[in-house]
This record gives sequence, structure tokens and C-alpha cells, in this order.
Amino acid sequence: MHIYRIHLLNPYKTVVSHLNQLITEPTRVTVNPCSLIDHCITNSPVKIAKSGAVHLAISDYALIYKTHKTKYERSGSRIIRTRHTKNFPKSGYLRDLQEKAWSDIETRNDPIDMWSMWKDMLMQSIDKYDPLIPKRDGNKKALRINDHLRREMHKIEFLKKESHVGP
Repeated sequence: MHIYRIHLLNPYKTVVSHLNQLITEPTRVTVNPCSLIDHCITNSPVKIAKSGAVHLAISDYALIYKTHKTKYERSGSRIIRTRHTKNFPKSGYLRDLQEKAWSDIETRNDPIDMWSMWKDMLMQSIDKYDPLIPKRDGNKKALRINDHLRREMHKIEFLKKESHVGP
């Protein structure tokens, strides 16, 4: 069971490196084998407060859960760069792309140089017609969850843990 469990802890790391499996305990427990059959995958594990499996007496399957953090702490605002494509001048952009000397890419021998040249030529046209605009991004906080609601959530979590009987 131990080797099988380690393999299933994060099978997504080998496929997509920015996904994380949150559930690390078996979600189906029988007499002989235990297996992790339910998955909870995220690309932002820092935003998750808790996750796990609750084993219920009525089934050999466990109920999985995750809870998001109620506050997102950020130190001040940050500047992000974005493009606004609402009024994008499509005809000028296409004309600019047609006028580019794309055949110059074929003179390169190294595929990395070819890719770099192609990307630079494309990005020059994109930046000309749709430049990056700096935008200030403010502090993010979950304002809909106040202290009273947070206390009630903790009380419910405490009662749930108190009443839980292991598998």
C-alpha cells in the first residue's frame, strides 16, 4: 500500500508541473487494498486552507473536501501589464504581418534562433497595435467573510472533528 500511495500522491506533477494533488490519504478503504480514487487538483495550493478525506461509517468511500483561505494577504499593490484588445485594429495588424520578411527566418540554421526570430517579429507587430498597459492591482481580501462568520465556521469545524470517529 505504501508504494502505491506515494505514486498517487501527485501523479499530475509528471504531466503538468503546475498542478498539485491536495488529497494525500486513501479515499476508498476496504479489508485488503486502500486506494486514492478521488482527486482534488489545484494550481494555487497557497489559497487552500485545508483539504482531506472524511471516512464515513456508511460506506467504504471517503468524502473529500477542501476549504479556501478566508483572507488573502498581500503586501501593498503591484503593477501588472495587460493588453486591451477591445478596439484592436485588425486590418492594420494583418497588413503589418503581411509586410514582414518572414522568409528571413529560413536563413537561420538553429531551430531556437528561428523560433526567437519568428517570435520577435510577431511581438513587434502585436506591441505596435496593442501595447502592454501598466495597471495597478490592489490588495485582495475576501470581504464577504467577516469575523462573526469566521468564528461560526471554526465552531462548525471543531464540532465536526469532535464527532468524527476514525475508520
